[in-house]
Amino acid sequence: MHADENLYLHSGIFLLLYVHNTTILYPRLASEATEDLKTALKKEYKMTDLGKAKQFLGLEIVRQDSGAIILGQAKYIQTIVKCFGMEDANPAPTPLHKKMTLETELQGETEVDAGHYQSIIGSLSYTATVTRPDIAFAVSALSRYSSRPFTSHLSAAKQVLRYLKGTADLKLVFSRIPVTPSPILGFTDSDFAGDINGRNSQGGYVFQVYNGPVSWKSYKQSIVALSITEAEYIACLEATREAQWLAKLHMDVVGKLGCPLPICTDSNGTLKNIQAAGYGKSRNKHIDVKFHHCRDLHATQELEFSYVSTNDNMADIMMKV
Repeated sequence: MHADENLYLHSGIFLLLYVHNTTILYPRLASEATEDLKTALKKEYKMTDLGKAKQFLGLEIVRQDSGAIILGQAKYIQTIVKCFGMEDANPAPTPLHKKMTLETELQGETEVDAGHYQSIIGSLSYTATVTRPDIAFAVSALSRYSSRPFTSHLSAAKQVLRYLKGTADLKLVFSRIPVTPSPILGFTDSDFAGDINGRNSQGGYVFQVYNGPVSWKSYKQSIVALSITEAEYIACLEATREAQWLAKLHMDVVGKLGCPLPICTDSNGTLKNIQAAGYGKSRNKHIDVKFHHCRDLHATQELEFSYVSTNDNMADIMMKV
């Protein structure tokens, strides 16, 4: 497929490849064709048919009679908690302490083994990427210190493990019928100068498909924004890039979206910049041309940016613990 080189479509059957693991997805009407495909593949490759997928690369898959699909990583989380010696630790209520300050240089603290720290961050990163957007911000923040971690960084990483220990059973749920006109719904957000080391802002986005999150990211912006509106505007560009890819994937799998892909932001100033060409021109003329890309896509109705309150902004979790 154009959007993903590891995803193949043949006669209504989807084939997903990942190194030596293969998953086949198909509707009931294509059951016979799927068996023919399996037979053909077995003639060319040494394969074992494990039946309906219940696990895939540490991802647990549960199907409900209603048609809903539930995804989780409880066993994987239990494994990494035990691997790093945290099985007897008390669960933590949040991924990080709200008042915790992470710095590059820490006076009076001891450096810890970078390899051990990187192993923890790597394990947490996989969890944060696959099923746990609630730890994305914490993992993003802690990964910046992988080359030279101190004791406070290691303690913070272990707190994320303790948080996962207490919430291992949290799962993603995807219903069969979307509750919005568009099957894909995006959210974007940013703080302002949240990184105390370089004063960069933290941006993030979340995209939902069939009422469950399928794509999310928490990241430190590459440039220093001069205002919260500018930081939110920069965040909109990152969300725009992901939205374009998701729309392309949707076209490959289902067909072209029947309406502009909606993206929600809680910044009125940013929304005015996108919706009204020339708004705030004197204050925004220093902003790089590439960040105006989202304005063009809104004007051509490929995307539709709209306002959402902070309390309802799903991307808000990408900025906070």
